[in-house]
Amino acid sequence: MKGYPDASIVALAGSFNNWNQSQFIFGKEGDEWVYRIDLEPGKHAYKFIVDGNWLLDPANPNTEDDDYGVKNSVIVVTKDSDQPRLGL
Repeated sequence: MKGYPDASIVALAGSFNNWNQSQFIFGKEGDEWVYRIDLEPGKHAYKFIVDGNWLLDPANPNTEDDDYGVKNSVIVVTKDSDQPRLGL
């Protein structure tokens, strides 16, 4: 994920980890925040958390509202697909 060069903490949370905002913490590689994760096949809702602010994935136009009317980024992983790269 490019951007947010002055951020202190960038994390990933979603339906795949019960929206735990402290489980998947990104590392900085050059000018990108990177975290590699293998997701099970299926549809996954997620957001990035940058210094406590929950953000949609700017590189993914696919979104949907949850049961509370909150918009989340969505990715679909198929059994035969390469693992997607999520990042800011």
